[in-house]
Amino acid sequence: MAGGLRRCGGPAPASGAAWWLSLRRALAMGLLALCLALPAGTAAAQSEADYQEWEALAKRVEQTLAVGAASDATLHSLREKLVVWRDRFLTANTANSGQLGTINRRLEALPAPPAEGETEPEAVTRERETLTRQRETLQAPAVRAELAHAHADGLVREIDDVLRERQATELIQRLPSPLNPLNWTQPVSEVLGVIAAVPLEIAQLYGSGDFRSELLKPLPSVGLLAFVGILLFWRAGRWTTALLEFGEFLNSRVARFAVDILAVTLQLVLPVLGLIALLTAIGMSGILGDTGTSLLSAVSQLALTLILGSWLVLRIFPGRHDDVRAANAILPDRLAGAARRVAMGMVGVLSIVVGLTRITDELDFSEQTVGYLQVVPVILASLALYRLGRLYRRRNILPADAARAEEAGDDGLFIRRIIAVLAVFGRGVALAAPVLALAGYLNAAQALVFPACSTFLLLSATGRVQSLVAELFVVLHRGDSAAANGLGATLAGGALYLASVPLLALLWGARFEDMSEFWARLQAGYSFGGVTLSPTVIVIFLAVFAIGYGMTRFLQGALAQTILPKTRLDLGAQRAITSGAGYIGVFLAGLAAFTSTGLDLSSIAIVAGALSVGIGFGLQTIVSNFVSGIILLIERPVSEGDWIEVGGQMGIVKAIAVRATRIETFDRTDVIIPNSDLVSGLVTNWTRGNLIGRAIVPVGVAYGTDTRKAERVLREIAEAHPMVAITPPPQVLFIGFGASSLDFEIRAILRDINFLLTVKSDICHEIARRFAEEKIEIPFPQQDVWLHEAAGPRQHPIMPGQAPPPAAPPAAPPAAPEAGRRGAPDLLDAGDMDGGGGDGDGDGR
Repeated sequence: MAGGLRRCGGPAPASGAAWWLSLRRALAMGLLALCLALPAGTAAAQSEADYQEWEALAKRVEQTLAVGAASDATLHSLREKLVVWRDRFLTANTANSGQLGTINRRLEALPAPPAEGETEPEAVTRERETLTRQRETLQAPAVRAELAHAHADGLVREIDDVLRERQATELIQRLPSPLNPLNWTQPVSEVLGVIAAVPLEIAQLYGSGDFRSELLKPLPSVGLLAFVGILLFWRAGRWTTALLEFGEFLNSRVARFAVDILAVTLQLVLPVLGLIALLTAIGMSGILGDTGTSLLSAVSQLALTLILGSWLVLRIFPGRHDDVRAANAILPDRLAGAARRVAMGMVGVLSIVVGLTRITDELDFSEQTVGYLQVVPVILASLALYRLGRLYRRRNILPADAARAEEAGDDGLFIRRIIAVLAVFGRGVALAAPVLALAGYLNAAQALVFPACSTFLLLSATGRVQSLVAELFVVLHRGDSAAANGLGATLAGGALYLASVPLLALLWGARFEDMSEFWARLQAGYSFGGVTLSPTVIVIFLAVFAIGYGMTRFLQGALAQTILPKTRLDLGAQRAITSGAGYIGVFLAGLAAFTSTGLDLSSIAIVAGALSVGIGFGLQTIVSNFVSGIILLIERPVSEGDWIEVGGQMGIVKAIAVRATRIETFDRTDVIIPNSDLVSGLVTNWTRGNLIGRAIVPVGVAYGTDTRKAERVLREIAEAHPMVAITPPPQVLFIGFGASSLDFEIRAILRDINFLLTVKSDICHEIARRFAEEKIEIPFPQQDVWLHEAAGPRQHPIMPGQAPPPAAPPAAPPAAPEAGRRGAPDLLDAGDMDGGGGDGDGDGR
């Protein structure tokens, strides 16, 4: 495929069909990334480069670019040399850094230069001038290397621009349309010539007697290898199936998982070993000539791609054994079989493309023949891609009520929607590619359909690996199915998809040089406000912080479990010390992480100061709570386990965090109180320092009760309770005269205030019992109601069957008030002065 695209005007990487090429390039890029990730200090620093050789190379590259007639191979070769020189200059850029640091520190130790009109000691002046000259001398190699590095980097960019421009031009290059039958004359004749050359070469070889005699020598080895290869091909499926069935009888989930992984791996390894054995046997036989050897190489890559693709399709759309290869979770079961068959056909087409690519690389085909050999595979791949797009359309993979599923929290709904969008894109590519191919734009057609098919296989394979990782987390968590959707499994899945991004870029036309260049620039870092961030800096920061945080947690565990329990500190003090050690440890870990990266934060100090002011206004409440939390841990007015009352809430302190404190009320509800309320507000701590507290029980007795007797009884009740302290003794106080009772109070000191409510309940029960024995009445509120009738006696209601009462006599005129009752009309209304008539309520009752 790579050679075919080059000869027909298209870039090799644009064809994503050659999976083995993409895999090899991906592995090579991974090894290169690993090498680049190593610290720069592992390479031997060069103090000075051979600038004459460099200048000659740079001049040659500039002349080549100016002419613009160099081939892609020449440009790639020059680019590799430029990259080597650029790396050397980057290393030389840090030369003499240790000596420069020493000189800079010596200069900083000198007094500040004198102002205009002032003088300084002559020895200081001479020392400053000497150090300045030394610094300039030591900086010269680094400056020269930095300039050469910039020159080399610029030339590399120019070559990349030329190669990308050629790649874009080749993509839109048009060949004669394949729809014209006359255009197929040359491709067909070239292909038939290659096919006819194979038997001619074999016949020519057999015509030599020496060849026939040499052919019999490796015959036993050839036969043995051929037998082994055929046996592996023939029995691999049965062996792995038997191993999977054996795993189903295992009781251990871990053992069953390991056996399934082994069986699935052998399903790929055994056929590959069989293929290698067969190809080795054919190669040892020596029966093929040059053309036959080239065809054998193409067939070997075709077969290898077919084995790998078929194995991958069976993992994407599994069969009956579903322990590791769980049933496809995207497509329904009724469509999984059809999708498996279409995917198998797609793999077959891609395998043919790989074989054709190898043939066109080995044999001398014309540009038109190379392009026309890809027409049929483009059409077949487009049909398979369109069919898969139809299977993965929205109505097949999304639930009937997607809105309700989203409200129910369906985790896979988002992924299904993305797959539906990709299916629409795939159908569009499948429709456009054949049109482009038949119109003569074969490079563009290949650059669309083959990467799209490869993308489907790559993303599906990544999804299956993610499912395998999720199953591994379930096994590690002893069968807990929730671990499949846990944080660890989610992060691992995200890392897998992130790792597939470079492969996708290679499939869709990105050059390997572009990927390595991107990684190199990423390694060099990006500057933000004078601060350079790179993956190395970030890894160092995270590693140092993780080590510091781990040491902090270890110290906290040692303090909480080993050291502090052996002291006389109470539990609250122990927890305060442990929390304080944690805050200090995290701060020191962050400080050490920043220091270890070597970042110069002075350039962003002003910006950070301005941002801190704005952030301070926006987060002043959080900052206030944080500071209050520190004060609580230092002063400890409130500790864990205390019984407190704050803001109308009463409960036991369960945890004091940085921002807030959690208390548990007596009805077993958690209340979160900001720490600032505990520092600046009114807080009642019932158990601070000790558990001694006072209980007050109010008691009322009826008027007419002997108060001394009541006092004695109440004192006996209080003194008899086991929770009441003897010293000081309980007090019984006669408080006053209430509206309906004589009011007393029992005031007793309790040994444990946590039993306050229980003690009050016990004392009340005992008061009720003793008062009943001593005939002491506990009063309750009573009211006397006076009825005054102004319009005569009150009429009682007449019940059914009852005769109405006789009519009352007419009321007498009111009598004049007596002398002794002067002023009474001011207290009574007119109805009260009826001279004693009516219903006899003149007594006022």
